[in-house]
Amino acid sequence: MVLIVGNNEERIMKKYFNNKFDEFALYCKLQGMKEVYKSLIVEVAGHKFNLVHKISKCKKNMLNLFGH
Repeated sequence: MVLIVGNNEERIMKKYFNNKFDEFALYCKLQGMKEVYKSLIVEVAGHKFNLVHKISKCKKNMLNLFGH
């Protein structure tokens, strides 16, 4: 399972991890996440997609897949 960080994770990072993404990501991996990203570009059948949890992370020049 891969985690794309969103607003709830950002609150947890700020409160418990002093807003340090690397420490939060390591904790998540120790809990079973394979990877943790703020956003992620993937390629499927020759098409690139930007996976995001927050609309503010969308890229204007790409097709964005927004999940919440």
